[in-house]
Amino acid sequence: MFGRFLGCRKGEFLGIKWSNVDFNKEEVSLWSSKNKKWRTVPLPDILLKELKQYRFSKSSIRVYFLFPI
Repeated sequence: MFGRFLGCRKGEFLGIKWSNVDFNKEEVSLWSSKNKKWRTVPLPDILLKELKQYRFSKSSIRVYFLFPI
């Protein structure tokens, strides 16, 4: 679901960490291995809502497996 909404490649998706997600600006920074530079992509509302639920939920085990810290 995440990759489809952001239009990112598999390698970009697997490289996302929580430090790349900016909830205040509602965007995520992705490292493009093809272009060798960072790109910033806005987070759609539906993804932002889901990420906030996972990130700030009490079960941190789910969060850990989504994005390694």
